[in-house]
Amino acid sequence: HEPDSNGEFTSATLKAGFLPESFTICSAIMVEAWTTEFTSADMFTLLNDDGYTWGMISLFAASSYTEYEVWLGPLDIIKTIPTLFFPLQWARACLSLDSLASKVRLVVDGQLLAEEEYRREEDAKRPANMSLLLGYNPRARSEYSVKIANVNVFNSSLSVERMVGLTRAGEEECGAAGDLVSWEEAEWTLHSQAKVIEVDREWE
Repeated sequence: HEPDSNGEFTSATLKAGFLPESFTICSAIMVEAWTTEFTSADMFTLLNDDGYTWGMISLFAASSYTEYEVWLGPLDIIKTIPTLFFPLQWARACLSLDSLASKVRLVVDGQLLAEEEYRREEDAKRPANMSLLLGYNPRARSEYSVKIANVNVFNSSLSVERMVGLTRAGEEECGAAGDLVSWEEAEWTLHSQAKVIEVDREWE
């Protein structure tokens, strides 16, 4: 949790351009072992134009349940599921913002976990552009000992059914490329100890 000689923390960043009114972000996370003080990590972080956290999905692995917390502008959603988050096992989630219906939805591993009202007029810090951050918590200045994959962003609010398919292991849609940000094609900037590991999708 200290910067390296270049003043950087282990992380990956991507400036993805204009942030649409409605969008969907999907991500997957896995740990080999928890090496941090807390058994929690962010699946991704969305920064506002001032560089502060505007949106995120955070996972907390407890001994008898798994907790997901979502920040998106003025919204703070916390949901708990009885499923345990084990090392060497991927967890997948999609977060969508539907500006027409004023709804935020969270789907985790093929299950709709949350659907909450989003009030655009209360979101004074909504960014004009999308900046994504992986592997680092700017709020606590801490790094995560995690692997993150399939960060895809879609230029619309996807249906719950589509997000279920995107997050359910073994489904044909699982991990499908986004039309705004594609995990397979995006050129992330790696900082400090961050690295890319290629995995055979068929084997995985």
